[in-house]
Amino acid sequence: MNIIKDDVILDSILKDFELSKYFTDFQQIQPGIKLITFPKNTYIFSLDQHKRYLYFLISGRMNVYSNAANGNRMLIRYCDNFIMVGDMELLGYPEASNTIQTMSKCIFIGIDINMKALLMNDTKFLQFLCNNLAEKLVYFASNQRSNRLNSAQQNIAEHILSAANTEGYFKENLRKVAEVYGISYRHLHRTLSTFVENGILSRHKEGYKILNHGALLNIASQDNF
Repeated sequence: MNIIKDDVILDSILKDFELSKYFTDFQQIQPGIKLITFPKNTYIFSLDQHKRYLYFLISGRMNVYSNAANGNRMLIRYCDNFIMVGDMELLGYPEASNTIQTMSKCIFIGIDINMKALLMNDTKFLQFLCNNLAEKLVYFASNQRSNRLNSAQQNIAEHILSAANTEGYFKENLRKVAEVYGISYRHLHRTLSTFVENGILSRHKEGYKILNHGALLNIASQDNF
């Protein structure tokens, strides 16, 4: 975690992302705003110092995992655009149910948690917070529905696109992936082999690499493979 102490850059970013529109009195909040970077493969909220801020992702990519009681985790979302992180923590809920991992260098706008009293009494911000939570709820509900209704090929293609790193490599425990989508390990392996045979993926020691992003996206969105 690194705080960039450059007011010129910070002011420029705040204007670019129009952060002030989410607050009734942005000038009250502005002293608590920082520009923060995390290196690749960092688990956000893993350290106490991470919990000092409410974050807004402005650059980079991160994955959100759901944690099971048995210690396993499942990828439920990847984010590579403007999104709020830490909203549930701001409301007093523990962060243990989800894990957030940066998949590349990520840059955030961070609001110091010491501003919580101001934030929780700002009706404009609370409306934004509610909209943000509602969007996440709709996303997760839609994702669950897709898992049940889509074909295995479509779900696997979507999963690979979400889980692949910035170099296009996909490496996960395939048995766990099969469990997520309610298919056998053999079925998953056959599907991946078909993708390889058709030049969509290639197999490596690192796992699988996406060779034809467009074809994989087409399968994920239309299932006409």
